[in-house]
Amino acid sequence: MEEVAWEDFGQKVDLTARIREILLNYPEGTPILKELVQNADDAKATSIRFCLDHRVHSSEGLLDPKLQRFQGPALLVYNNATFSEHDFQSISRIGDSVKRKQTGKTGRFGIGFNSCYHLTDLPSFVSGSHLVIFDPHCAYLPNVSASNPGKKINFVENRSATKASSGQFAPYQGWGCDLTAGRPWPGTLFRLPLRTPELAGYSNISKQTYDVAKLQGVLQQLKDEAPEIMLFLKNIECIEVYEWLPGNSEPTCAFTCAVSNSSPELAHNRSMFARCSLASGGDPSADPRMVAQPQGSTFLMDLRVTRHGVSDYASSAHRTFLVSQLKGGGASTELAANLTKQFGVPLVPWAAVAAEITPTALPSSKDGSESAEPRHSATAAAAARGRAYCFLPLPALTGLPVHVNAFFELSSNRRDIWYGADMSGLGAARAQWNASLLRHVAADAYVALLEAAKAHLGPSPAYAALWPSQVASAAHWQDLVNALYECVGPRPLAFTLPTLQAAGGQEGNPWLPPSASLLPDVAVQKSPTLGRALAKLGVPLLGLPMGVVQMMATLMPVQHRPRVISPDRVRRLLQAQNKGQQQEQQQLQQRVPQFGHLDVTSEAPEVLSYCLTGEAKRGKK
Repeated sequence: MEEVAWEDFGQKVDLTARIREILLNYPEGTPILKELVQNADDAKATSIRFCLDHRVHSSEGLLDPKLQRFQGPALLVYNNATFSEHDFQSISRIGDSVKRKQTGKTGRFGIGFNSCYHLTDLPSFVSGSHLVIFDPHCAYLPNVSASNPGKKINFVENRSATKASSGQFAPYQGWGCDLTAGRPWPGTLFRLPLRTPELAGYSNISKQTYDVAKLQGVLQQLKDEAPEIMLFLKNIECIEVYEWLPGNSEPTCAFTCAVSNSSPELAHNRSMFARCSLASGGDPSADPRMVAQPQGSTFLMDLRVTRHGVSDYASSAHRTFLVSQLKGGGASTELAANLTKQFGVPLVPWAAVAAEITPTALPSSKDGSESAEPRHSATAAAAARGRAYCFLPLPALTGLPVHVNAFFELSSNRRDIWYGADMSGLGAARAQWNASLLRHVAADAYVALLEAAKAHLGPSPAYAALWPSQVASAAHWQDLVNALYECVGPRPLAFTLPTLQAAGGQEGNPWLPPSASLLPDVAVQKSPTLGRALAKLGVPLLGLPMGVVQMMATLMPVQHRPRVISPDRVRRLLQAQNKGQQQEQQQLQQRVPQFGHLDVTSEAPEVLSYCLTGEAKRGKK
């Protein structure tokens, strides 16, 4: 009798309310598409296509007459990978992604796919042998319930069902997908029918409507951001945008962003995070050296961006990025192991830094031919429009001239990283993790990027623009800048103004550690002629911009800071050269004064006047 007295009662989750809560904290627009890109990348797809499907399909042969409301315009998203059993489990969960505990995966926040509910109330997809349709309202599919709000069918084993409901399967025909063929399809195709005003009126998920024009705007944003989206992915080599007009038998490609220097070596570099993650997760097939020891590489990634127009017209552009990536070792590895136990999620001390170094053509010569030597535009870097990434770009701008990617702990909506000293518990631990990534992994990756950029850019404005020259946008990004300047002092990463060697008047080696260079004083800053003349005389005058010079003067350890040039110091350096003092000769690194190369009407008088300035001040004393 006591058991009969108890009735079932417990907390329940309203699925539409849970999804609505996710959407309130998750932005519309391209973030929806980016999540689908990341899911495809985690599935090891190399290609993803977004298609605006204008067509209206037949209302005959549906599972339920109410489904005809979803036979109109839709967003189709294709990738060339298929779902694993883990993937099916993960996508069926709300906010509890199976990928959180899988090594090698970058999507670990459990809400990525659910962002598609901004667009639709009835998402569906085909992958391998299965078609899945989700109906969180339990209002459109037959025989669904709150405990099972969707349907899944193996269309290979149930060919009779595909024939009986041919209208239900027709919208998925394309890119080789034929659900009536009786065989698995080696790919995945999502179909997201757009939420019309009528459907929005019934929806408990969102009252936001989407039509063709609005989706075209989102796809245009995707086109603009595609190169940056691809920058830190592991597998995706091509992002395409299509349009499928009524009456056409196939869609038309409108946009392509593809890796143009694809090679086994590039694929090996791009997948390094996955290998390091597997090793950190204890995979027996992984190289054990990848756990404790730092692992890193630098590489170039070339992207061809093609916009296809009417009448077979297409415009193409190339963009080149230099990427430096690193898995930290030592203390960062120990912290990752400790916090992995605390968070219950495998962490990898991973960071990468990237800069655009797209070459541009030199001005045409007098005969109209273009110079064969490329130069590099510093525009993108100089604007300090660097983005924060957690493998996909985040909304936050860092104020740095490079993009910074790391295995950050993010807020659940992927808007920003955890950071701040006013936290406790898990929040403080997450902030500690991010701080460690920036100071101990990202800073070292930044140094490696500057080292590699020397060979690609030389002593140029484009190289100089890669150095942080202003205060970062927030304290945590400034921590990265501080760590960078703290460790570059003894490294030959700074270039001096062009100098002339004794043999033939050729330019000498301009690379020196900042600690062996001289900073311009006020007189040199005001007179380019004086600076040029001193460089010709072999004075190691720093050639980096004043913003960088100021950063060095304030952020570098005292023993590594460049000294400020002065008339007395110039006189001593020149006297040392003439007297052949070995110590000073080594300091000047074989820079021999070439007085004959000075312009006698402008440069020589400037140097003489500058040196005598110091003598005059000494005489007055």
